[in-house]
Amino acid sequence: MERARFEPTWPFLCVLIGLFVLSALSPRAWQRAMEDRPTGPTLATAAMLSPEEEEPDPLPDEGLDVTLLASSPLPAAEAEWTVAEKTPLEVAVEPIGRFEFVEPAPKLASRVVELPAAEPEPPGPVLPSRGGAVPKPDQHAPESEWLPLPALVGPMAMAAGAAFDPAVLPVRRPKADPPESDGREPSGTWPEPESFYRMLDELAWDCQTGPWAREVARLVRALGRAVDGRSPQFETILADLNELGNSADKLAVRLTDRALATRLLRAQHAFGRRLDLWQRAVRPGKPLSGGWTLAGRTSDQRLTAVDLLERLEKYESTGLNRDAQPLAEICRLLDGSAGKANQTFNRRLQTHYRNANLRIAATGILLNELIPEREPERMRVSDTVLGRPVYGRSTNQSEVLLRLIPDPERLRMELEVEGLFSSQTTSLAGPATFYSNSKAAYRAWREMELGTWGIHIWPTRVAVNNNTWLRSWETNFDGVPLVGALAHSVARNQHERNRPEAEREVEWKVASRVKRQFDEESQERLEKLSDLLEQRLFAPLERMSLEPVTVSSETTEERIVTRLRLATDDQLGSSTPRPEAPTDSLLSVQAHQSAINNVFEQLDLDGNTFTLAELRRHLAERLNRPEMAENAGDADGEQDDVTITFADRDAVNVRLDEGQVRITLAVAELTASARRWSDFQVRVFYRPEVEGRTVRLVRDEVIHLIGQLNLRSQIALRGIFSKTFHKDRHWVITPESLETDARFSGTAITQLALDDGWVGFALGPDPSDSEIARR
Repeated sequence: MERARFEPTWPFLCVLIGLFVLSALSPRAWQRAMEDRPTGPTLATAAMLSPEEEEPDPLPDEGLDVTLLASSPLPAAEAEWTVAEKTPLEVAVEPIGRFEFVEPAPKLASRVVELPAAEPEPPGPVLPSRGGAVPKPDQHAPESEWLPLPALVGPMAMAAGAAFDPAVLPVRRPKADPPESDGREPSGTWPEPESFYRMLDELAWDCQTGPWAREVARLVRALGRAVDGRSPQFETILADLNELGNSADKLAVRLTDRALATRLLRAQHAFGRRLDLWQRAVRPGKPLSGGWTLAGRTSDQRLTAVDLLERLEKYESTGLNRDAQPLAEICRLLDGSAGKANQTFNRRLQTHYRNANLRIAATGILLNELIPEREPERMRVSDTVLGRPVYGRSTNQSEVLLRLIPDPERLRMELEVEGLFSSQTTSLAGPATFYSNSKAAYRAWREMELGTWGIHIWPTRVAVNNNTWLRSWETNFDGVPLVGALAHSVARNQHERNRPEAEREVEWKVASRVKRQFDEESQERLEKLSDLLEQRLFAPLERMSLEPVTVSSETTEERIVTRLRLATDDQLGSSTPRPEAPTDSLLSVQAHQSAINNVFEQLDLDGNTFTLAELRRHLAERLNRPEMAENAGDADGEQDDVTITFADRDAVNVRLDEGQVRITLAVAELTASARRWSDFQVRVFYRPEVEGRTVRLVRDEVIHLIGQLNLRSQIALRGIFSKTFHKDRHWVITPESLETDARFSGTAITQLALDDGWVGFALGPDPSDSEIARR
């Protein structure tokens, strides 16, 4: 009998005792390490909150750990910080003890430094400005709440070729009493663009982009103070901000790190859309409580500038549909209001936040590749020409082409067939028999225009050019002397006289035949295409009250490009720059996450309750995809008892960023096996995976559960959703024909980008296939 394996426990006890001893001795070891450290101020000593502050600022999304260095209340801080060059531990700790909390230094760009009045101002930007150096805040503007750190922390070294002086890391100034009122009405509070500051944070720590990012953040804060204080320096600061925005292009060109250049241009775009609206919404010297009077559905509504800016920043921070609706409502009200100024502002607002969220471009080369080749058509000839019987055989060789018609505003193209009838015929004319060859070259075409309303087709036009030559002829009198030669000559002369008329009749008959055949074939194919678009695209969108709106369309000699907005009147479109497709792409598609989220919002999931089988059937019906319902219910039946009630708003939200697809489900209640959980979110991450010309989404990372859930609930819910979003169940997002159809051979996926809210897909020539590259 095999002995039971004995596992001693004393090694583990020794390890635990050792850890306990180390933890007890660690304060003394820490003190010795502090005494041996190089002297000088540190980030920890510099990034402290004043005890006069009631509570620290909310942490940013990514989270910063707040470290407690002193547990007992200590005296308030002095006006300045000084650290001796070689400070013993007691002296180094003394200024720390004057504060209750210590937090890591806030990120650079979102905490821009404003020096106190007693110290000289830092040098302004080198860029020329209308007011010279950066102006001082207006005397009525609130004092900056940010203090400079010790000199060791800043300023940072300038990048080569940088045009701006760097700022230093900041620390929050103790809150001062509000300034005395000067008798003017309050102007409202300038909403800080925190999401924009987070973008600048990513740039502020780089030596090449840091000076630009810090200077932009500093001037934006100065702009907010000028607005709140109704300072006349508002326009001067706007001018300097415009100069900074324009300089980002030149800085991006000098960057060798393309990822860094992309982040810079993305920040420039976020800065540009805000700056455009700031200078249109805020009137110099006027309070933010001013605004517009808009005609509402029931009564007039008052929209203030601060309301508009707060809604903008709220949506910029969350990207959720519930925060998009108030902004879309403003666009709708402005669109229905009178006044040139309102209409102009509405166009700018819609350009920035209701832009196209779907772009499709296809080249004429690819479209022609998709047209099937036509085999030569051989047929017997039995007809009459000029009332005389004609018989023989004929061969029809044709090719169908799609030609693009350049148009700056429409998608126009021409479906064309070019062919050649080659015939060998015999015709009878009384006692004479003629043997002829003919070649009838023809061209038939019909113009088409594509739009969100379908396909508009113009009538077919045909052009034919027939050429007939006499191969030989004979008469019934060829064997009779003298008469045979005369009959032979007369037959030839009559044939030549009738030849022009005969050719016109042949051309007319060829044209009629070609037109009839071309109309039948093209109509059949176009009807199939129209039915496919209607079933898979337009009907589901109509059922969801989502009507695609064409933002712009263009046809060049090489490709067609259309930009669409997929949104209702209460939804927004794209607001970020889309990824640029490779120049040699045959097909490119860019879709913004707003289009996806708008579709999810119209699926009637918010606030509704489903079993998993019912949910699949509901989605299959709404999307007009009956094949989805075939898999209703879990294969092993283990989840038949799961019932889910979605949250009232944003039941499903999709974010596309940093190469991932992030799907968030907001659940109001979920029941399974007589257990119930409420008010939580499920977050799942997918990454794209390319194999050949197939793109699939593969689950990445573990499933995240967000909410007040204990460990037992976490385990149970993770088991449920691990089956729903099974790690081995991949989502193929490209059509199967892209991989299997021989017409796509020689092509490859040349772009697959998920970033800044966009997914960019491009199909281009396979670099290893020289034939498709040559074509």
